Amino acid sequence: MTTRSGRLVDKVAIITGAAGGIGGAIAEAFADEGARVIAMDLARPVATTRWRSDRITPLSIDLADRASIAGAFTEAVKRLGGIDVLVTAGALKAPVTWPT
Repeated sequence: MTTRSGRLVDKVAIITGAAGGIGGAIAEAFADEGARVIAMDLARPVATTRWRSDRITPLSIDLADRASIAGAFTEAVKRLGGIDVLVTAGALKAPVTWPT
């Protein structure tokens, strides 16, 4: 692993929307800085993204589904022990009605 400045060495970062342009670039940059990254996005896009760093772990999430969000974050903490940084680069494509 080659890091630029190492500012994020041993930090755990979660990036939502990581299969997209901005989220993917952030995930790669954080990995370059030494972070262990959980790259979250919808199952198909995040699973087929070719990450250039082995410090990036893809994990499926549906931001329109509360159970999916809770499950993904629980799994991320289970895998890497905690969360130091959260970047919310994900978006919803359709209106979502949350139950009250």
